[in-house]
Formats: sequence, structure tokens, C-alpha cells
Amino acid sequence: RAYALATPTSSSLSSGEDDSCSVFVVELERGPIGLGMGLIDGLHTTLNCPGIYIRTLLPDSPAASDGRFGIGDRILAVNGTSLIGADYDR
Repeated sequence: RAYALATPTSSSLSSGEDDSCSVFVVELERGPIGLGMGLIDGLHTTLNCPGIYIRTLLPDSPAASDGRFGIGDRILAVNGTSLIGADYDR
């Protein structure tokens, strides 16, 4: 299981529009290339904010095929283990 938080894009943050975030639970089975997500620590992005975020989605991967994940989404937990406050190496 992966829990993801959709984060607003930088353009919507600067426009002053109302931003909405959603939290959802996703169950994915690993494919031949894993789940198909490249992850990054938010501290190493322009967000400069801790957290694990989706950096890339591989085409035709389980994550991309699900359709709910997007670049910049924050992963909150995996297999019931919270990633809030966790660093990338964990």
C-alpha cells in the first residue's frame, strides 16, 4: 500500500488560487520494473521541505497505469509505515 498526498503545482501556488489536496490509499503490485516511481527527498527540491515525493513515473508501470499518481505527489506511508519525518535513505 502507498499513501499519497497530491500537492499543488508551483504555478497554482503563485497564482493565489484555492488549492486542494487529497489523501488516498493505493494498493499496487510490483511489476517487472518495481512500482515504476522515482522518488526524491523534498529537501533536495525547490520545495526545500522534508518528505518523500514522486520525481518520475515510468510509462506502463503499475504506478503510472493506476492513473492517480502525479509528479510532485507526496508519499505519506508505505505498507502502513509512515514516511512523515523520514529521510530519503530510510
